[in-house]
Amino acid sequence: QNVRYIKFVAKQSNDGWVAVAEFDLIKGDEEIVKPEVDKSELKSIIDVINELEEERYSIKSWADMKVAYDKAITVYEKADVTQEEVNTASSELYDARVALVVRTPLKTVMEWAEEKFAEADKYTAESMADVQNTYNLAKAMYENTTDNYTKDDVFTCQSNVLEAIYALVEKTVPAKVENVVTKDTDYK
Repeated sequence: QNVRYIKFVAKQSNDGWVAVAEFDLIKGDEEIVKPEVDKSELKSIIDVINELEEERYSIKSWADMKVAYDKAITVYEKADVTQEEVNTASSELYDARVALVVRTPLKTVMEWAEEKFAEADKYTAESMADVQNTYNLAKAMYENTTDNYTKDDVFTCQSNVLEAIYALVEKTVPAKVENVVTKDTDYK
C-alpha cells in the first residue's frame, strides 16, 4: 500500500506560504481518491441571500450580486465540483453581499420630506427650496438604474435631506400690536 503519486494543485503566494486547494492520491492502479468537498459555507451564504429583499438595495448592486448568486447556485448544484470552485464561489458571493448598497434610508428621508411638502405654507420659500433640491437628488439616486453609487453616496444624500429638513425656517407672523405708547402720553 505505497502511495505512488501525489499531485498538489495550489495557488502561489507572495509571503512564502502556499494554500493547498486540492490534492489527489493514487494507490497503484486504484481509482483517484478525492477529498470530500465542503459546501456548507457556500450554502450558508446562499441561504442569507435568499432572505434578502431586492427592493431594499440599489438596482446596480443587486444586479451585481445576482450574477455572483447565480454562479454560486451553479457551483453548489454541480456534482463534480472542486473545493477551490466552492471556495471561489463562496468568496465572490460574500463579497457581492457585502457590496450591496442599501437604498431604503433614502426612501425614509424622502417620505419625511414629502410630509414637509404637505405643510410647505408653514415654511419660508428658501428653506423649502433646499428641501426640494435635496429631495430631488435623493429621488434620482433611489430610482437610478444605471449609475454605480456607493454606501457613502447614500449616506451623504440622506444626510443632506435631513440637514435641509432640520434647517426649515418657519414663517413668522408679526404680533398684533395694541396700546402703543407714544411719547406724548401722560404717565400717571
